[in-house]
Amino acid sequence: MGGYKKLTIIEEQLSSRLEEINRALLNDDVEISDETMLEIAGTREYIMYALEYVSMHRLFPLSIKLINWVMNSPEVPPEDREWMSEWGLMYKVSYHFQVRKIDEKELLNQLKSIRPKTREMAIFRKFLKIYCINFLKKFEVSIHFCEELEQDIPLIEPGYIRSSFLFRLCEIYSFTYLCMPNNLEKARFFAHKTIEEASSTYYKANTYHYLGYSYMFDDYDKALQYFLIALDMLTTLKTEPTWKIEINIIFLKNIWNAHEACPETNDQSEIAHYLIKNGRKEEGLTILQGLEPSAFRYYYMWLATKKLNYLYKSVEKFKQHKDYFFLKKMIEPELIRTGMDEKIAALICI
Repeated sequence: MGGYKKLTIIEEQLSSRLEEINRALLNDDVEISDETMLEIAGTREYIMYALEYVSMHRLFPLSIKLINWVMNSPEVPPEDREWMSEWGLMYKVSYHFQVRKIDEKELLNQLKSIRPKTREMAIFRKFLKIYCINFLKKFEVSIHFCEELEQDIPLIEPGYIRSSFLFRLCEIYSFTYLCMPNNLEKARFFAHKTIEEASSTYYKANTYHYLGYSYMFDDYDKALQYFLIALDMLTTLKTEPTWKIEINIIFLKNIWNAHEACPETNDQSEIAHYLIKNGRKEEGLTILQGLEPSAFRYYYMWLATKKLNYLYKSVEKFKQHKDYFFLKKMIEPELIRTGMDEKIAALICI
């Protein structure tokens, strides 16, 4: 998969200006003058670049103002209104999904009535469908659409949009393969490709998170290294939650029994996990008995009691939620350790 293009000097200057305006909006939600809008979106190329850049970099305060200007400004020449309205609409729908004003089912519903005429937005619409499909955990369908995008994206003119779409595609491939059974090497390949090429700190952080995830049961040091890089990146952004990475670090240390003391967390199941791993099984079970049923709760109860019904309930819950990664890497070895034939254990965990 090729076709990446480094930013030009003009694009780098525009990026800096977009970041600067967004920082100002974070501190003071003011209207942006038409003069400023024309500065950052005064040509067809600038508009396309700006819309994709603020979306990829999650510059939300600027994003919605830019979208509304593109769709409604009287400064827009009549000959450009149709395609600008189409681009504005697609990025507006995407923005509402990014900030969770709409969920994946509503996004899919809205996309049914949108049929873009420009090639770029037809491809962007397909990206939005894939994000929804992955939320719904239909990973084989997602890979099918990704393979279509591999053919579609090279048809776009060389430039920032094509490069950015390739970054999006690699990040999606990485996440999707991570969630599917027996595809860790592909997940890692696309994760490294995203990290090498992407300019978005948010996307890089996500991808380092995926890499850490992929090594959780194989290599403690690598997993922790990647999690900490992702955590540092998101902490630097100051706009994105970090709790998912933080809880994964706690889980990782529990798996490898690497905590120096009981972790400080609101996640009671991981406190119970720690206690069980450190021989305080009754204390851990007492906590777990007060929690809602979940795949992890039953798995930790299995660790504490070695009662097979808990392990089988964990399998059932993981399969209900299509959590193939944990089925393969965490549950399958436990089934084999009970004396189950390896082939049967593998079949149960797919």
